[in-house]
Amino acid sequence: MANFIKLDTEIIPIFWSDIAPLFSKVVDSQGAGRDSIDLIKFKLQNNLLDAWVYRPENEIEAAYCTNIILYPQKKSLFWGYMGAINNNLSQWKSPLVKSLKDYAALNECDCIEFFSTRKGWLKVFKDTSLKFKPIGTAYEVKLNE
Repeated sequence: MANFIKLDTEIIPIFWSDIAPLFSKVVDSQGAGRDSIDLIKFKLQNNLLDAWVYRPENEIEAAYCTNIILYPQKKSLFWGYMGAINNNLSQWKSPLVKSLKDYAALNECDCIEFFSTRKGWLKVFKDTSLKFKPIGTAYEVKLNE
């Protein structure tokens, strides 16, 4: 079984043309003007985010980002910008969960967190050892509408 692999910062430019479209799908649908593909690239190249890829053959099929966040009373692994070519969840779900858990444990994180406008992710993790629970909702009011 293939696993997700964390890309070293130095090789981000080599894989950028493969992973940028996957991240763009998320930014376009959920970014709400808070992210851009250029900002994600900047964060990856400056060690503010890490990129992970699922590549069972020679083609990248899925990718996501992580970042370790230090809060006053806990350490969290942020997971986000998940994108896939074919959304074949059954193929990469187990490797995804394993990579998140292993990396969080390796970095002595207390939790894993993510933000998504898609509530379906809670269903995805329902039958795994990762038991996410909603802790809040982001709201926005536009002043010019």
